[in-house]
Amino acid sequence: SIKASTKSMDDSASTVDRRIFGSIIASALFGGSATLLRPNDANAAILSSEGCASGEGAACDELAGDNEFIKSLQKKSAAKKEQYLQEARNAYNNKNYPDYFASLNPPKFLVKKKDGSFNVYTQSELDALVQAGKI
Repeated sequence: SIKASTKSMDDSASTVDRRIFGSIIASALFGGSATLLRPNDANAAILSSEGCASGEGAACDELAGDNEFIKSLQKKSAAKKEQYLQEARNAYNNKNYPDYFASLNPPKFLVKKKDGSFNVYTQSELDALVQAGKI
């Protein structure tokens, strides 16, 4: 009986210890996160910077500094910006639209033209174009 009462006291003490430990950890994590989320001068400047995308933007010169290699990469990226945008559009169209057009009744097929644009054809239209040698 003495062992049983001692054990129950130990269990309740460890439960209290776990609760205290949990609340300390929670307040450290969540109480401290408010400071992490509060903007200060250092991270406010980062959040409000103009940026540099595809080698263009107000921050490109600052990011490159005196590094000529980075500057040359930025110039190449700016020169190929339209190509990269077209590739992204093509990837999006090829990934998303074929399933949509296939679900229509009658099903349709997305075909890319030589100029990079897309047309949509039914199976009979597609067969006729293939037989005529146009696709």
